[in-house]
Amino acid sequence: MNINNILDYFRDIGVKEVVCAPGARCKELLNAFVRDKDFNVTTVYDERTAGFYALGLSFKNPTVVLTTSGTAVTELSSSMAEAFYQKDSKLIALTSDRPFELRNTGAPQSLDQSDVYKNFARTFVDLVTDEKPLMSINPVYPMHINVCLDEPNPIKNEKDRKDFGFLVVVSELNDNEQKLVKEALSDYSGALVLEPLSNLSENDFPEANTIRYSESFVMKFGLDSFSKIIRLGGVPVFKPWREVKGKDTYYWSDASKFPGGIGIKSLSLSNIKNMVNTIKINDELQKLIEEHIKSIEQLISNHSDSEVSLLSRLSKSISPNDQVFIGNSLPIREWDYVERKNLNTFGQRGVNGIDGSLAFALGKLDSDKTNWIILGDLTTLYNFSDFQLLDKLSKCNIRIVVVNNHGGQIFSKVIKENVEPFLNSHQKSFKQIAEFWGLNYQVNEFDFKSERVFLELLPNKESSESFWKGLSSI
Repeated sequence: MNINNILDYFRDIGVKEVVCAPGARCKELLNAFVRDKDFNVTTVYDERTAGFYALGLSFKNPTVVLTTSGTAVTELSSSMAEAFYQKDSKLIALTSDRPFELRNTGAPQSLDQSDVYKNFARTFVDLVTDEKPLMSINPVYPMHINVCLDEPNPIKNEKDRKDFGFLVVVSELNDNEQKLVKEALSDYSGALVLEPLSNLSENDFPEANTIRYSESFVMKFGLDSFSKIIRLGGVPVFKPWREVKGKDTYYWSDASKFPGGIGIKSLSLSNIKNMVNTIKINDELQKLIEEHIKSIEQLISNHSDSEVSLLSRLSKSISPNDQVFIGNSLPIREWDYVERKNLNTFGQRGVNGIDGSLAFALGKLDSDKTNWIILGDLTTLYNFSDFQLLDKLSKCNIRIVVVNNHGGQIFSKVIKENVEPFLNSHQKSFKQIAEFWGLNYQVNEFDFKSERVFLELLPNKESSESFWKGLSSI
């Protein structure tokens, strides 16, 4: 896809303003607009805000509103509908999409975005492989241009490969599936990964060799060090277990409607059990797992006021009977490093968006339990109106935890150049938000004396950066 040709097209039809709610998928497009001085770029963290702000600008000149993929695209529906019925609006929705072959696979932030505004867009162009279909289009507004883009940060296989054999990855499971998986893997003594939303612990599989901190382990030794990967549960959270194109990889079809990637084969649980129950781990892998766990735990201990360490301390305050919602973006990824992961956890992992996170979690409250809701700071700001539901849930025990790293810091890990437009940096405190909604506010404090708490985790930036830097060098 030649991004410069797309920008030339916008220049030719008079676009001057670009409004973007950034995500990793739209990295190439946003960076191209930022570099090109013919366009004025505004970034915000909320697609609905971006859409309506762009709509207001579009009465002067054709205006682009740019989104990442997934539910971010659907958040423009209201502004596109309004543009359809406005007399002089010239709004252009430019939506970033995952590669065409990932449509309908259940891959994260992947849905069929083609003609998603079919009742409102008077012009639609689906750029699947190149930009040529756009170049001769005479726009009739509102307009929708969907662009399929390659993976922005593919995992590179450049390491010296080991031969570790089988790997079983257990991801999101319901209660009944947990019992079935424990039975199916009762004799398995190979390498095992338990993702946070599996709600299982290594104690459930005493014969297996559980790889804690698994994403960093596979980034160190390479995905190709495993000859076969068996996935049980929903589409995994962590990227290595999804980027398995061309590998000998299987998923349990009864536990997930979607393979989550390309070329992943389905199997029944009985077939999987027969495949893995005679597998034994090799001595080298067992030793490497033990060394890796010690290194990570030392790293967490050395950076006691980093994001990961604060979340690990928080996990110790959560009872096994409590219910924990882990928000998308950084919290769900960082939960892999906390001390106690085998809690009653759930997430919003359908399309993996951050929109509606707080409302979703509040909708799944259990009135008989303490309910923890762990969110990032931009997710909390994005879903500010969700707090109104607290007034209707006055009898529930709720603890909202916000990791405030002053912006979308996940992008500092995945964007290698010009990261500032993606961060939406801020210096806001959440104290007044907590007080506005009648929540007892505390900062970096893990002693809870109230049933309705707003805990703001304020990590040390340098410590967090040192942790991630140290992690990459282990």
